[in-house]
Amino acid sequence: MKNVNEVTLSGNLVRDFKRCESNFGSFLANCIAYNKPYQDAQGNWQSKAHYFDVQIRAEALQQVVAEQSMLKGDFVEIDGSLRSREDGSVFINVARIALVVRSKRNHQGTVVETAGKTEAEKSVAATSGETTVG
Repeated sequence: MKNVNEVTLSGNLVRDFKRCESNFGSFLANCIAYNKPYQDAQGNWQSKAHYFDVQIRAEALQQVVAEQSMLKGDFVEIDGSLRSREDGSVFINVARIALVVRSKRNHQGTVVETAGKTEAEKSVAATSGETTVG
């Protein structure tokens, strides 16, 4: 059986990206949240927020974040893989990120089309051995 570690997640950025340093170089860090609707015991609809830490290590993807001015509240879609830290916590190492909808508080915004990878994303995919379609 083939081992697969691929994650696709969409949700809102919890905060603006922050630059962090590690022994392996610099990266951008953030957290993505999404709300999962469910019905409680009384039949009422509720919503529970789930949070996922994300890290962007590839310089080309860091440039995509900067060019599109991704900010707190923006709705994004990411592809990546799960990674674990020494303390046992889990984060998503991002391989692709796309801005789907600009947050309402950013009055510049409109829907941004994301039907395919940017040239920077294709370059990163090619160097990592990922197959790129489109």
